[in-house]
Amino acid sequence: MVSILDGIKAKLGSGVKVEWAKGGGIDSVGRMPAIPSPALHTPDGEKGLKGEYFDNEELKGEPVLVRVDKGVDFDWGNGSPDPKVPNDHFSCRWTGTLTAPKTGDYAISITTDDGGRLFIAGKVVVDDWTVHAATARKCVVHLVAGERVPIRFEYFEAIGTARAGFGVIGAAEFVGRETKALAAKADAVIVCVGIDPNTEGEG
Repeated sequence: MVSILDGIKAKLGSGVKVEWAKGGGIDSVGRMPAIPSPALHTPDGEKGLKGEYFDNEELKGEPVLVRVDKGVDFDWGNGSPDPKVPNDHFSCRWTGTLTAPKTGDYAISITTDDGGRLFIAGKVVVDDWTVHAATARKCVVHLVAGERVPIRFEYFEAIGTARAGFGVIGAAEFVGRETKALAAKADAVIVCVGIDPNTEGEG
């Protein structure tokens, strides 16, 4: 097997200097960095999000558990968030506000195993209410510094492993500083994108 980098070097020969940098800010399942708790506030003004946990997949009835979660970046495996919550066939709802540190475009993602929905300012921005392995879905929104934007993240787990994550990254950070610096001084730029073995699978 010949890597893309080795192939380019071989094709161009020793007369061309080839440099490279890894440019992404996203992990192997597309998850964004977790949102720090100072950027999140519950409806009551506490740092974090209000978490409501239900003993069914439909967010029906009264929650069996209500708590403040500093953030949403959970991997429960074959377990559940709490002994009050069953290991399978449960759902969660997190509500509160998100405050951006500076004005700009932000990519916001939810990573779920199984289904998830994300609402920002009352509008559905991600709708993936289906059974599947850990998968990230994202949207790009414009946020104003200091403005508290209402958010709601809903999740359900059917059977098997359970995972729920909520993250954000500035749109400008998709390409790292090192990559930008190399591109700025290069005569030509080749961008290679794709998915890795952790993402490309039966699930």
